Amino acid sequence: MPPTDMAGNPMDQPPTDEVNRGTEANEFLRNDDVETFLDSECGKTGLTLVAHSAAVIAEIFRLSNHIPDVFLFSKVVSKDKKDNKFTYISAEGKSLSPEEVKIRFFEQEKYLQVLYSYDYLKNRDAYDERIKGNMELFDLDQNFQQNYMEVIERFYQLFESIYNYWRDLTNFLEEINEGKHIDYSMEQILQDDEGKRLLLESLYHYGVMLLLLDRLIPSIARERIVTCYVRYKDTALTEKTQKVVKLCKSTGFLFNKATNMEVVPSKYPNDYFNRFKINPALIETFINLMKDDDIFNMISVFGNKPQYRSCALAQQAQMIFVLIPFCPAILENHDSKMREICDKHFADNWVIPIYNGVHIDLLSYWSSFTSATKAMANNISEDRVTSLAKYFTSMVATSIERIKNYLVEGQLQEKEALDSVKELLGCLRDANHTMRWIMLHQHTRNKKMREVVCSIIDRKALVDLLLDLSKFEHLLKERLTEIVTRKKQVWIEDKERIEYCLEEVAEFFSGNRNWAGV
Repeated sequence: MPPTDMAGNPMDQPPTDEVNRGTEANEFLRNDDVETFLDSECGKTGLTLVAHSAAVIAEIFRLSNHIPDVFLFSKVVSKDKKDNKFTYISAEGKSLSPEEVKIRFFEQEKYLQVLYSYDYLKNRDAYDERIKGNMELFDLDQNFQQNYMEVIERFYQLFESIYNYWRDLTNFLEEINEGKHIDYSMEQILQDDEGKRLLLESLYHYGVMLLLLDRLIPSIARERIVTCYVRYKDTALTEKTQKVVKLCKSTGFLFNKATNMEVVPSKYPNDYFNRFKINPALIETFINLMKDDDIFNMISVFGNKPQYRSCALAQQAQMIFVLIPFCPAILENHDSKMREICDKHFADNWVIPIYNGVHIDLLSYWSSFTSATKAMANNISEDRVTSLAKYFTSMVATSIERIKNYLVEGQLQEKEALDSVKELLGCLRDANHTMRWIMLHQHTRNKKMREVVCSIIDRKALVDLLLDLSKFEHLLKERLTEIVTRKKQVWIEDKERIEYCLEEVAEFFSGNRNWAGV
C-alpha cells in the first residue's frame, strides 16, 4: 500500500477535499459558459428592439388587409377646367362612373365631403369653419367619427410605433458610440458574429417597415387617417404628431394590390428613407461587410458551389437592397463598389424577396441610379436571361427525373439515406434553387424579360416538380428523423456488440475458446 498521511490520504495524491474542490471547479467551468453578446445588457436591448420591430411589421401586414374602402375611395377632377368633369377611383384602382357610384358606393362617396389629405393642415381654420357652418356636413362628420374612430386610432398607433422604433434605434446606436454600454463598444460588436447580425437585423427591419408602409398602406389612406386623427384627437398638433405627419407624407410611389402594378418614382426611396436619418457611416460599414464577407455563413451550407451562391447569399442581398438607400451616393457614384455588390449577390438574379413574400425588381428600382444601372447591366441582359431560363428549364426536367427515382416504393430506406445523404441533399438543393429562380423571375417588371422567362417555362412540369419535391422532402425528413431518433439506441447496441466480440477474441487468445467457438 502507498504511504499515507495523518488524515489517511495517500501521500502521492492530493487530499480528498482538494480533489473534490478541483472536480467541482472543473464541472463549474464546463457548465458555466462564457457570457456571449446576447447575454449582455447591450445584447438584450438589441433583442428587445428586434422583437419590437417584428411586431410592428406584423401589424403592418395585418392592418393593410383591413383598410376601410372609404379611405381609399377618391374623386379625380378633369384636367380641363372647362369640362368640369370628374371620375371616381375605387379602392382597387378601377375607374367608376358617377352612376355606378350612386348605386354601389354611396357611403364612400358621401364621406368624401369630410375626408381631407394634408391640405387640411395648411389651412385648418377654413376647413373647420366650413364643416361647422353646415349642419348637414357637421352631422356627417360626427357620424364618420363615431363609425371610424377606433380604426383611425389603430392605424395611427402603427404609424407612431414606426417613429418610436426609429427613435429607440438611434438612441441605442448613440449609447453604444458614447460608451454607455461598458461591456461592448461598436468595434467589439462588429467583431462579434452574433452582435453584428443582431445590429444589422435591427437596421434592416427599420428599412423594411418604411418600404412595407409605403407599399401596403397607400399614401392617400395614410394622409387621410393622420388628418382625421389630428382633427378628432390631437388638435394641438404636438411634436410627435408632426413627426408622424412627416413620416406618412406621400412619396409618389404607387402600388395596386389588385393588378400588382406599381409606379416607382425616380431615385426612390432615397428621400423617403432620409426623412429620419440613420448614421450613414454605420450603414456603409455594414454594406462593406456584406460586400466582402458571408455574414450568415450560408455558403458552406450550400456546399460552396458557385451555382448556389445567389441563393446562399439571398438574405444578405435583400438586406443590402433595403439598407443601401440610406447611403444614396453608393448607388449613384460608386461604380466599383456597386460592381462588386452586383457580381457577388446579383450575378444571375434581379427579382428578390425583401420580406415574407414581398418581392421587388432591381432593374425597376435602380433604373434611375447611374452606378447601380451599370453594375446590373454587366450581369443581366436579354441574352443572359434567355440563357438562364433555358438552364433552369432543363433543370426542371432533370430534377423531376432524379426525384422520381427516389420516390419508388421502398427505395429510400435508412441504409440508402445514410450512404447517399450528400447526393440526396444535392438533389434537394438543385430542385429548390430551380423552383425559387423561376417563381421569382416570372414576376419581373421588364416586359421583354418576363416574356422570355414565361415563354420557356412549362407550367405543368413546374407543378409536377413542386408536388414530387414536397413528397421527397417529407420522405427524406422522415428517414433522417428516424436515424437521429434511434442514434442513441444504435450506439448502445453497437457498443454491446463490440464488447461481446472483444470478449470472444480475448477468450480465444487465452485458450478458453477454439476456432469453432469464435
